Amino acid sequence: MQTDSIRIKIETDGTIKLITDEISLANHATAEDVIQQIITLSGGSLQSSRRSTHTHHHHQADDHLHH
Repeated sequence: MQTDSIRIKIETDGTIKLITDEISLANHATAEDVIQQIITLSGGSLQSSRRSTHTHHHHQADDHLHH
């Protein structure tokens, strides 16, 4: 069974960095909910970047952080 994780790093300038590897389908929606809650509670904005060639597309109107 795959273990899913979200790593949180707080930079010296106060930036909150969330790092994920590929999240399993079973946990994908929950992981996105957690990430959205962190963004909402921190009062910040979202900037996402990819660390790999993994492609995944969603068609949503709101900001979306992905691995």
